[in-house]
Amino acid sequence: MGLKLLFVLVILGIQVSDGGKILKKLTKELKNVIGKGVKFEDFIAHTITEVLLLKGEVAGNSNDITSNSDNVANNSAIIHHNSEKIHRVVDHVAVNVANIKKNSKNIALNPSKWLMVATGNIGSMADPSNVVETLNMKHFRSCNSLPLYPKDVGLANGMMINDVQIIAGGVGWSSGPISEVYKLDYLSNSWVLLGNMAKKRKEFAVAELNGGVWAMGGKTTLSSSSMQSSSEIIYADGTILDGPDLPAARAKHCAVTLPNGKVVIMGGRTSQSEVSKDVLIYDPSTSTYTSAPQMAYGHENFACVYFHSDKHGGRPVILSAGGSSLSKAEIYDYVNGIWEDIPDIPSPYSPSSDGPRALPSLDGKGAFLQHGENFFELTCDTSSCTWSVMDQTLDVGRNGVVMMYLPSGFECERGCEDNSHVNGLLKISAPEDIIGWETTCTHGNIYGTSAGSSCPNLHFF
Repeated sequence: MGLKLLFVLVILGIQVSDGGKILKKLTKELKNVIGKGVKFEDFIAHTITEVLLLKGEVAGNSNDITSNSDNVANNSAIIHHNSEKIHRVVDHVAVNVANIKKNSKNIALNPSKWLMVATGNIGSMADPSNVVETLNMKHFRSCNSLPLYPKDVGLANGMMINDVQIIAGGVGWSSGPISEVYKLDYLSNSWVLLGNMAKKRKEFAVAELNGGVWAMGGKTTLSSSSMQSSSEIIYADGTILDGPDLPAARAKHCAVTLPNGKVVIMGGRTSQSEVSKDVLIYDPSTSTYTSAPQMAYGHENFACVYFHSDKHGGRPVILSAGGSSLSKAEIYDYVNGIWEDIPDIPSPYSPSSDGPRALPSLDGKGAFLQHGENFFELTCDTSSCTWSVMDQTLDVGRNGVVMMYLPSGFECERGCEDNSHVNGLLKISAPEDIIGWETTCTHGNIYGTSAGSSCPNLHFF
């Protein structure tokens, strides 16, 4: 009612004049607005109260508007912050893909000349070992200056990530599969425990994923029924995280990371009764698996590696070779989606349950394959691919080893280099019986039983 009065006053105020008629009219209108029996002063007081209440409401609305404006500003800041985080994640993924491409290119096109062969099973009884041998793949030389592995295991796996050598899992003679993960520490010349996988694993595959070692599948016990679909990603700083599950439990398979960051997973067993020819491609950008053309042969505990083939116009291809009962080898031209037969791995290769291992050759245009004490080289020209038996041999022949290149800056210690000319003789002679044998090394492995006391890291087998 008070608001109505104000409105009337405004309208009528425009018409105010010296005449009394307007005043009478105003009085009459006031009485109509106020109503009968209401005192004028009470009406004015009530009107003032309404005005004050209205003022309070306006002030409250103003505060609400200010608060909402602050909330909008805060939400805008949060959205901006999250946007920056998303961009950082995208940048991180891009960096990881770039690192994978860089690492793949470095390994395939410009690897170190030094190759490390660690652990593995010895002889027909498949005795697990802790032997670590280092060979120069450019020259006929070996240098066993690296420490023995802390565990006697076979069928472990690992790879070099950012110049760090990582070995995980494996199985001992009586202990069964293990979960320990070690890295090679050059400063202390020792293997340092990096951590433990969530599951014990043997006969699992590894590939580079998101800057770490993707350990996938395998068995957690000696039983074939313990095959796993789970996976873990091991980082050089000791972080071990759950990785993407495989579509099905799988063991004895092999995996390769392509230059584009995708991972090709091949063969092995997905059941207790059948060796698989299946090929899967995992795309980390979409976290999805797709099927690729099957291999011509079912391989298990076999060697796989990618290299640049002159026969395929210099494109990267994947070698799949050997296995528990196979000497067969084939190449996957994944750009064209075709598997091609190539010659079998030659004698003295003989299939074994623990299988061979492979790495790109020094020029990145072929592959080195290890089995037992022997190395085989695959080379491809513009018309064909052929195998040859290499001069390099291991002092201790093993299968189911972990094999990787050492960093490009690795240098063999002089004391052990001096003994490279007697490579292989230690199998039949004691060190002191070999003319020219040096026992002046102060750090490293000497393969024998009586090399003297001048080598504190003397190892016997």
